[in-house]
Amino acid sequence: NAASGERAAAAGAGAGGSGFMSAHAEGESAESMLARMSDPPAMEDVISYLDAFVRRIHRIFLEKKDASKFDVYEAYRAEAERVLLPFDRQWAGRTTHPVRHGEGSIFLSIASYRDHRLENTLKEAFSRAQDPNKLFVGVVMQNCFEKCKTGVHRVSPLGVKPVRTEISDA
Repeated sequence: NAASGERAAAAGAGAGGSGFMSAHAEGESAESMLARMSDPPAMEDVISYLDAFVRRIHRIFLEKKDASKFDVYEAYRAEAERVLLPFDRQWAGRTTHPVRHGEGSIFLSIASYRDHRLENTLKEAFSRAQDPNKLFVGVVMQNCFEKCKTGVHRVSPLGVKPVRTEISDA
């Protein structure tokens, strides 16, 4: 259930003792989380804020499992407007971290959709970097918490056209 997923996420986040996940695990509202953020916000607070948003969307979608695609979209739009727009407006037009000019650094942006090999990708990127200290990585991970459907399970042999896929439990 959603509560056990939240407990597992909160337990997994505190391995280093930072405890930044505890605020939203206790049900803190987006408004109060935003109000207590420093200026500029600490990365831990940004992560906690966005994690709380994703978990709330997950719960909303579970509640709307029999709803139309229009109702699901409207629920997402309303929650994004309620939570993400105030966050964006508060820091619009300015960065939260220094911009690096002329130092030869590289920013690697990765969108990861249920990629169980992401760790290998990151290790490879740092091992191949001429100066790993100048490699900065941003990852957007899209993972599923429960009752997941992959939708990308290939069932046809390699080289056979058209490619056939099946939806299966992850």
